[in-house]
Amino acid sequence: MKKDVEFKWNGQTVKSTVEIRGVEARVEDKGGKSKLRIEVRAVIDGVERENIFTFFRGSINEVRGYTHASADAPGGREEDAKRIVAVVKAVTGKEPTVERLKKGEVWIVCFRSYLEGFMRYRKVYETAEKWLRRSGAGAE
Repeated sequence: MKKDVEFKWNGQTVKSTVEIRGVEARVEDKGGKSKLRIEVRAVIDGVERENIFTFFRGSINEVRGYTHASADAPGGREEDAKRIVAVVKAVTGKEPTVERLKKGEVWIVCFRSYLEGFMRYRKVYETAEKWLRRSGAGAE
């Protein structure tokens, strides 16, 4: 899938071209906690990237997800974060929340509605449905 998207970045409208090359999902269970990992391979404005979005149940059973921007990515964290926002917008139709933490970390935060956007991909749908039912978050 190749798509042109527009989104807000630091008060400005940014345009990017996103080509999704692959989307896969898996469940990881560690220490009694179950997490859904969605791997997205994409080319954003000519830069090939792979991001893993991690979804989990929050303290009140809500579905939350995140990924982080990499300082090692071409252009650094800010450019990587911008590319991740473009990917999320292309896949889900929604702009995620961008959180800037101390020490320069940048996190991209998603919620249940974003997961539903990722679930448009068959490889994600089946795994995510099972995870939602098993984790108790399916009734949200």
